[in-house]
Amino acid sequence: MHRKILFNTRRENGDPLYEFLKKGVEDLNYEIVKVNLSREFSKQVMEAAQGCEVIVPAGELWDKENLEGIKGCTKLIALTGVGYDNIDLHSATENGIAVANTPGSNSNAVAEGCLGIMLALSRKIAFMDRALRNGVWIKSMMTTEIIGKTIGIVGFGNIGRKLAELLTGFHCNIFVYDVMKNPLWEEKYNVKYVDLDFLISESDVISLHLPYNEQTKGLVDRRFLSKMKKSALLINTSRGGVVNEHDLIEALESGIIAGAGLDVFEQEPVSPQNPLLLMDNVVVTPHFQSASKESAFNSFRMLLENIKDFSEGRIPKSVLNPDFVHYKLVK
Repeated sequence: MHRKILFNTRRENGDPLYEFLKKGVEDLNYEIVKVNLSREFSKQVMEAAQGCEVIVPAGELWDKENLEGIKGCTKLIALTGVGYDNIDLHSATENGIAVANTPGSNSNAVAEGCLGIMLALSRKIAFMDRALRNGVWIKSMMTTEIIGKTIGIVGFGNIGRKLAELLTGFHCNIFVYDVMKNPLWEEKYNVKYVDLDFLISESDVISLHLPYNEQTKGLVDRRFLSKMKKSALLINTSRGGVVNEHDLIEALESGIIAGAGLDVFEQEPVSPQNPLLLMDNVVVTPHFQSASKESAFNSFRMLLENIKDFSEGRIPKSVLNPDFVHYKLVK
C-alpha cells in the first residue's frame, strides 16, 4: 500500500515542474493528495493532510493547533525554499514531525532579483517606465549609479554572499553584518564585517537578507531608518516583518531616506491601498524574486532528496529541528 503525500500547489498535470515532482514521489511509492489552498485556508489544508505521511506546504499556517491536528500521521513537512516562519518549529518538534527546507536552492534567483530591484530603483527604471506608458517623456531627471557605491548587506547567508559576488563587477565597497562571522569570507567575497550601526550610517544601499524571527521582527524601524543617509536606498527581499512598514512609509514621505525596493510585505498579498504602492520612490514586486525556472527545479530536486532520505529511514540533511527524533522515539 502506498504512503500518502500532500501537495498544496497551484501547479497542475502537464506543468513540467509538477510532472518532475510527481514522478519523483511516485518513484518513492507515495500516493499524491493534491490541494490548492492559500494561507487563509490553513484549517482546510490540515483536514486534507489527514493520513498523509509527508506534507509539501505552500505558505499556509502550521501553528500549534494545526500541527496537533496531524500528529500521529504526518512525519515530515518538506518545504521548498528557505523560509519557515509559517511553521511553529517547537510544536512540530514536540509532535515528532521533522521539518526540512531547501537552503541555497533559490540563492541565485533572489540575489539576481535583488540586484535588479536595486538598479530599477537607483536608475529610476520602474518610474520612467510608468511615466512613459502614461505619455510623459522625462529627460531632465537625474539618477544614481551603483558603480563605486557602498553597499551594506544585513545577513550574510547564501543569498547575501551571492549578492556580494554579483556586485563584484560594480566595484562596490561592501560592508556586511551577521551574528555569525566567517573571517575567511572577507577575502573570498571582498567584503568587510562591521557592526550594524556602522553599516547603517555608511551605506548608500542597504539590502536585507534575514530570516523572520523574534530577534529580527521590526528590526528596520524609525531608529534604524533615522541612522541611514538621506540619499540611501533600502532593499528588502527577505521577509516583510523584518521592516516596520509604518515607520518606513513615514521615512519615505518625510525624506529621511531616498527610496525603497520591496519584494516582501508585512501582510501578503499586500493591500492595494498600501501607501507604499503609490510612491514614486518605491519599487515593488509580489514576493516574486525567488521565482525562476532554475531555482524551482533546484528546490524540487532538494525537496525530493529530503523526502527520499526520510522515506528510507534517514534524517534529511537540511532538517531544521533535529530534536524531533527524540519526541518521535518517545511516542
